[in-house]
Amino acid sequence: GKGLELAIEAMREVADVVPSAVLVIAGRTHPGESRRNGEQYRNSLVAQVDRLGLGEHVRFIDSFLPVEAIADVLAATDVFVTPYINAEQIVSGALTFAVAAGCPVVSSEYLYAQDLLSSGAGTVVGGRRPASFARAILAYATDDAFRAEARSEASRIAAGMHWAAVGQQVADLADVLRTRSMTEGPFHVVDIERARSALVGRRSVARKPLVSLPASGSSMGSGHRHERIAASLPHPSVPLVHLRRLIDGTGIVQHATGIVPLLSSGYCVDDVARLIPIGKRFEADSYWDRVTARAVAFVANAFDPDGVGLALRSGDRMHNFMAFDRSWSDRPNFGDHVGRAAVGLASVVHDERYAPVCEPILRAVFRDVPSGPAIHPVAYTLLAQSVAPWLTTRDVMAERVGVLMDHLDANSHDAWFWFEDSVRYDAGMLPEALFAGGVALDDDRAVEAALRALRWLDEQCDRGNYVRFNGHLGMRRGQSTVGTGDEQPLEAHALVRAHARAWEATGVRWFRDRAALTHTWFHGRNRLGVAVGDDDGGCFDGLSTHGVNRNQGAESTLAFVSSALTVERIHLAGPATAMIADSAEQPADRPSAVH
Repeated sequence: GKGLELAIEAMREVADVVPSAVLVIAGRTHPGESRRNGEQYRNSLVAQVDRLGLGEHVRFIDSFLPVEAIADVLAATDVFVTPYINAEQIVSGALTFAVAAGCPVVSSEYLYAQDLLSSGAGTVVGGRRPASFARAILAYATDDAFRAEARSEASRIAAGMHWAAVGQQVADLADVLRTRSMTEGPFHVVDIERARSALVGRRSVARKPLVSLPASGSSMGSGHRHERIAASLPHPSVPLVHLRRLIDGTGIVQHATGIVPLLSSGYCVDDVARLIPIGKRFEADSYWDRVTARAVAFVANAFDPDGVGLALRSGDRMHNFMAFDRSWSDRPNFGDHVGRAAVGLASVVHDERYAPVCEPILRAVFRDVPSGPAIHPVAYTLLAQSVAPWLTTRDVMAERVGVLMDHLDANSHDAWFWFEDSVRYDAGMLPEALFAGGVALDDDRAVEAALRALRWLDEQCDRGNYVRFNGHLGMRRGQSTVGTGDEQPLEAHALVRAHARAWEATGVRWFRDRAALTHTWFHGRNRLGVAVGDDDGGCFDGLSTHGVNRNQGAESTLAFVSSALTVERIHLAGPATAMIADSAEQPADRPSAVH
C-alpha cells in the first residue's frame, strides 16, 4: 500500500534533469507485512531499481529509525514523497513528521494529504502517473523560491501540531461542549451540524448587497447602531511604555514572559518591519527616530547579511529570525516576512534619508514575488506597491490584483465569499490589499470585490456590540468563528486597518465606525468582557476560552499600538487624507500615478 514503486519510476525523469538527485527509502518492512509475505515487496523494489538502472539514484535504509534518526534524514531532505495507494487514508505519521520538519511534500491524492497540504506546504498529484510525480518533484527540486515558500508554510502548519497546541485545541473543544450542555441541555453531534447549516442559511438570506454603496456620510446596513457605539468611544491614544520595554539596540524582542522580554526568543523581520511605521509616526522624538533607523537597518541586513552590497535578482530571499547574539538563526527563504518587510520599508521610502536603502530592496521585491499557492506574500507586496507606486509598473500591480481576484473567484461559492477555503491569520489584510490595488489601478471590479469581501469578513465576526475573530486554528468553509482557537490581536489590527482604508478612500462613515468598534476588542468589548490591552500599551498574546494569555510579545503589542494609532488618525482626519501605512506625504519629485 505504500506505492513506492511509483516514486522509483518517477526517479527516471527526475535523475535526467537533476543528475545528483537521490531517492531515499527509509525504514524496515512493517512487522505484519513481514510475517505474512516476508520481504517480497522490498525485494520487488530493489529489482525495479536494478531493472531501471537507478542504482546511483535510489538508496535503501533497511532498519528501524528512532525519532532522532528520522529527524536526521528529514533534515537532509529537499522533497518528501508519499505515493500511498489508499485514497481513503486519514492519517500518516511519516507525512506529519515531514511537515513538522518543514519539508515540501509531493503526495498522491489521499484524504490526509489533501487536508494537510491544501494551504501550500506541498503538492497533491491526482492519478497514479509517474510523469506527474516527476514534474511535481522537479518543481521543488529546480526552483529554490518555490521550495522555500512550501517550507515556510510547512513550518507554519507545524506550529499547531505540537502536543501543547493539540492539547489546547482539545481543551477548547471540551470547554465549548461543556458550556453548551450547561446552557442548552444535552445535545448530539447531528444537532450541532443542523444548527450550523441553519446559521449559514440565515447569513445567506440576510446578506446585504454591496454593489451600490451609500453616499458619503450615510450609514450602511446596521450602521446606526454602530454609530451610537462609536460615538461613545474615546480616541484610543495609547502609551508606548511596554513597546519600549521590548525594543533594544538591535530591534524588538519577539516574545515576553508576562511583561519581561524573553531575550532567548531573539528577533524577527516580521515584527521589526511592523515597528518601522510606528517609529516614523513619532520621528520628532529623537528616540523614535533612532528606532526607525535601526529597524530599517535590521530589514536591510536580512537581505544583505554580509554587507557586500545589494545584488538582488529573481529568486533572492531573505532571513527572518535572528538570535539574541545578532546571528541569523534561519536559512534565507521566501515567506510572508518578505512581504511584511516591503510594507514596512514602503512606509519610509518617501523620506530621502531612507530611500537609498529602501528603494533597491523594494524594487527587487516588487519585481520578483512569485505567484504561488500562498497568496499572503502577494497581498503584502501589493499593499507596499500601493504606497510606493513609482517603484513598480502598472502591469506588475495588475498581475498581483489578478492573483487575488482569481483566488476570490475560485473559492467563493454560495454563502462563502473569501480568497481561500478557510479564513486564516491576518485575514483583514487580504481585502485591504485588493482594495488598495484596485484603487491604484482604477479597477472598479477589484474595488467592489474587496469591499464585498471585507463586509463578508465583518459579518462573520459581528456579534452585535462586539466582534469575535476567527482563532489561530482558522475558520473553514461552513464553520463559524466558535471553536477555531484563540483569538489573536493581529486579527483585530488587520480588520481595523481594512475598515480604515475603506473609510479614507470612500468617505462612507460606516467603515470608520466599524474600525472604532473593532478596536474596542482590545479594551474588553469581546466575548469574555476582559481587556486584552493594558494601561502601559502592552497587549496580551491572545484571548482563549477562559481568559487571556498574559504574555505580552512584540506581535500583539505592535498590533494594539498600531490599531490605536490608526483609529486615532481616522477620527482626527477626514477621508482620503492619508493612506493606512502611516507614511509621510510623497515627495514632490515622486510621480503619484502608477506608470
